Amino acid sequence: MLRLLPWLLIPYAVGTFLSLMFVAAKQEKPVLIALAASLLTLFVLNLLWTPSFGIIGAGWAFILAESIHAGILFVQYITVKGALNEFPQPA
Repeated sequence: MLRLLPWLLIPYAVGTFLSLMFVAAKQEKPVLIALAASLLTLFVLNLLWTPSFGIIGAGWAFILAESIHAGILFVQYITVKGALNEFPQPA
């Protein structure tokens, strides 16, 4: 199981950074969409992979769900990038 941990670091870091950036810009809807898609993916993959592959299947399901979360947020960031740069900068 520990061999799966490095595969989680990049999607987790990207997802967390983008989530916090959207929340700071008062745009929570992209975060909600990404979390809902990620949660649905995690639920379905856990139902499919955990009985067959055990804890390794659950680990890969979590990694894939976290990657989907980060990917959706990244696509949302690319589409609204100009709007995120408009909130006031500290003096």
